[in-house]
This record gives sequence, C-alpha cells and structure tokens, in this order.
Amino acid sequence: MGMFDNINKIRELKKLTDEINAMEFTSTSKDNKITITVKGDLSVKKIDIDPSLVNEKNLEILKKTIIDTTNKALNEAKNAMRNNTQKLAKDLGINVWCKTMFHHTKK
Repeated sequence: MGMFDNINKIRELKKLTDEINAMEFTSTSKDNKITITVKGDLSVKKIDIDPSLVNEKNLEILKKTIIDTTNKALNEAKNAMRNNTQKLAKDLGINVWCKTMFHHTKK
C-alpha cells in the first residue's frame, strides 16, 4: 500500500467519523415516559420527561430510568460506531485493532 493509498484511507476514516458524529440515537424508557437522544460523539442531545414523573416520591425512580435509558441510547451509538469502524478496519487490514477499540465490560 503506497503513501497515497494511506492518505485516502485516512480521509475515508475522517469522513466515517464525521458521519457517525452527526448521527443521532434515541431511546425511550419501557413506560414511554422518558426519551433520550444522544449524538454519535456520545454526548446527550435531548431529554424528554413526562411531567407526571416529576415529584419527590418519584425522584429516585426518575434518576434510575434516565440513567438506564441514556445508557441504552449510548450503547446504540457505540454499536454503530463499532460496526462502521470494523468494516473500514477490515478494508484497511487492521481487524485486530478494531475489535478491541470499542470493547467494554458491563458494570
């Protein structure tokens, strides 16, 4: 692979990264009362909360539901990033690197 091939592959990777960062992933809680949208860069863009959930008695449940729903949306973003990066890495011949890049363990 020549230098220009490498430059083109780097441009492809940059384009792919930009495309992923522009994507949005939305997840809704099981009871449909909380919706969270995250961006491909793994930042939270928007949180919608049903007004019926906001009172002191429900605060701990609300916090847990927000955390669970946010993590679900972030996992969707991570999966998309991993899948797209694996495809490009395979094209570049660097599958081993890619398989470990987005590996994480559940806590």
